[in-house]
Order: sequence, then C-alpha cells, then structure tokens
Amino acid sequence: MIKHLLWLLFFIPLTVFADNKGAKVITLGIEDINYFPHYDARFDEKRGYIFELLAMFEKQANVKFQIVALPTKRLNRRFFKDRDLDLIYPFNPGWVSPETDKTSLMFSAPIVQILGGTMVKTENRNMELSEFSVLAVPLGFTPIEWYKLKDQYEFQILEVANAWDALQMVMLGRADGADIEFNVARALLNKYKKSDALDLGQKLPFSSIHFFMATYNQHFLLTKFDTFMRDNHQAIEALKQKYQLQEQMPSDLN
Repeated sequence: MIKHLLWLLFFIPLTVFADNKGAKVITLGIEDINYFPHYDARFDEKRGYIFELLAMFEKQANVKFQIVALPTKRLNRRFFKDRDLDLIYPFNPGWVSPETDKTSLMFSAPIVQILGGTMVKTENRNMELSEFSVLAVPLGFTPIEWYKLKDQYEFQILEVANAWDALQMVMLGRADGADIEFNVARALLNKYKKSDALDLGQKLPFSSIHFFMATYNQHFLLTKFDTFMRDNHQAIEALKQKYQLQEQMPSDLN
C-alpha cells in the first residue's frame, strides 16, 4: 500500500494541487511592486484590476490562484528557469529574450492595454527632446522607447527605488521627466494630492502595449481564461471603469 501511495505522489505536479474546497490551486507569479491601479502585490491584501479580474475567473473556473509576489529577477528565474510557477503576469511576447526557451510557452489573450509615457512638470508638457537632460526610471524598469534615442540625443537615465520616487524627482526639479505608465502616475498623483503638478509630455517618447499572462504548463487553463475574457466583455469593461483605467492614447497625443 505504501509503495502505491508513493508512486501516486511522485506523479502529482508540484505547483498544482487542490484546496480544501476542491478547487485546483494555480501559482501565479507577479512583481512585488505598487503598480496600482493595475496591481499592488506588496502586501497580503492584494489590490488592483488584475486581482479582481482573477477573482471573477476563479468563481467560473473552479480554480484558486496562489499569488507569489517576487522581485523581477527572482520572478523571471522562478518562472523561466526553475519552472515552479504555473503562470506569470504581467508579460508581453516582446519581452521574451533570445535565450528564453520558447518551447510550449503560451500567452493568454490581451488582458489590458498600458500607456507608457513620460511625466513632466505641467508647464513643461510641450518640452522638446532637445531640451531634455535627465529621465527618472523606477528600478527594474527599462525605458525602451528612450533607449532607442540614445544615439540622437544626450540625456541621463536616473534609476530610483519606485514610481513615486521617480515622480518626486521631477517635481523637485532633479529630473526633467519620469518614465511611468500613465494610469500608475495618475493614481499616485491623485493619492498624494498632486494631480495638477505633472502631465504627460506631448513631444516625448510614448508607447502602448498589452499585458498578457504566460504559462509553460497550463495551456488548457489559459484557453478557458481566453473564453472567459470573451464571454464577459461587458463585466470586464465595467471593471476597467471602476479602476479608471485608460487604455487609449490621450487625444492630444494623436
């Protein structure tokens, strides 16, 4: 009997198991940062759009997400190298490095569109690239659109601890702009009652991409999730409105 039990345990996947209500538990790795309203995974009380979206999906799919919040480098190692996380979020196909094993790597349907812009003092919203000297960037983030301009313009990239510190560098005059996702910047400025202090640079780098979930071993689950996203479009749009998520480029940047 013991031999048979050991044989069964050997073939149970390490990252997927059932909770005491019978729901399959799925490990989802996420960055342990404040990226609200998209997500804030720093504390036990997870908050933001993605967590409420996943809670909606849990009820329909009889699964339970176990959130594993980690620094970016550890998160990538756990998912891509150790393979002991079922899902990773956020991710984008464009972030896959040439060295990454793409075999069986699968992406969900787009979950939300983000707006990558440069926040500057409101009076400098029409600043030209030629006038720009210092860009503040949260540690771990890569200002891809700015890097494309390094050969054409002279500017310094200043890494700081987090998004709020980057915005403060601009308000204090220690940086000309901060490379911060528009919704994240707006939420932080509103929180600290500084909503009029900064604005999106109208003539500075701007990009828009989608966030996806990715998996190596939960292809069927992601297929169910894609169906859930398609069948619950109105409820998901209402959820985005609840978190005041703007997904389209501001009209004055078109």
